[in-house]
Amino acid sequence: MMVGDTPIPFSIVTKSDGGLMSKSLSLGDDGKLIKASSMCWMTSGTIETLHVSMRELATDILPNLRSDQGLILTNRTFEPGEKVYRRGIEGLTRTRRDMGYEAGVPGYLLLDADPSVSYRADGPGQLTDDAASFIPGLGDCAAIAAHSTSTWISRADGTPVVEGGGFHIYVPVADMGPLTDPAALKWLRDRVLARAWNAGHGHLFVDKAGNQHARCIVDCGVWLPERLVFEGAPRLAPGLVQRRPEPTYATGG
Repeated sequence: MMVGDTPIPFSIVTKSDGGLMSKSLSLGDDGKLIKASSMCWMTSGTIETLHVSMRELATDILPNLRSDQGLILTNRTFEPGEKVYRRGIEGLTRTRRDMGYEAGVPGYLLLDADPSVSYRADGPGQLTDDAASFIPGLGDCAAIAAHSTSTWISRADGTPVVEGGGFHIYVPVADMGPLTDPAALKWLRDRVLARAWNAGHGHLFVDKAGNQHARCIVDCGVWLPERLVFEGAPRLAPGLVQRRPEPTYATGG
C-alpha cells in the first residue's frame, strides 16, 4: 500500500504569459452560475515535475495552484522550466509520445466525478464508497479528495450560489507499468465502465448531436497521462467569492 510519505511524481504546467487556464464564473440574469471554460486549454507553457508525498500534494500544492496552472499526471520527470507545447514534431509536447506512463515508477489515477441527472454524491466519502462497489480495493486505498474548481461559490454577502458538486479523487498506484500500453489503459477503462453499469452506477449521456454515450459516476476518459487536470483557482466575476474546502488526505487501511 502507498503511504503518505512516499514521493509520487506529477507535473505542474504553467500557461505562457500568465494566461487563464481555469474556468471563469459569473451569474446569469436568472441568478444561476455560468461556467465559461473557453480558456481551459494550453498551446504552450512551461512544466515542472515534483516528487512529493500525498500529504504534501493535498496540503501544500493543490490549495495554492494559480489560475494559469494545471496538473499533468504523467509520472515522467522533466527539467524545471522546460517548454512544453500542445503538439508538434519537435520539442516536448503534451502527447502520449512524450508524456506516457513509465514502468517501475509510482503515479496517480484520477477519479473525476461531476453531478449528473442520475447521480450526485453528498461528499467525496460517498463517491469513494460508491466507486468501491465496482473498483475492487478502492475503499482500502490512500486517497486525496479535492472539490472541483466551480464548487462552493457564493455572493459576497454569503448567499450560496453553488455549494457541493464535483470531486477529484487522487488514487496512488505503486507501479504504473501495466498502464504503459495504450491497449491496457483502454481495457481498464472499458472494464471499469462495464463493472459500474453492473453495479447500477451507469448512465447514458446524450451529446448535442443526439448521440448516446455510455458513462458512469467517474470519468474514465481522464486517465490518459497527458491530460490536463484543472485544479487552479477560477476567475470570479465581481460580487462572487469562493469558499472551497481544503483538499483532504486519507491514509487508507
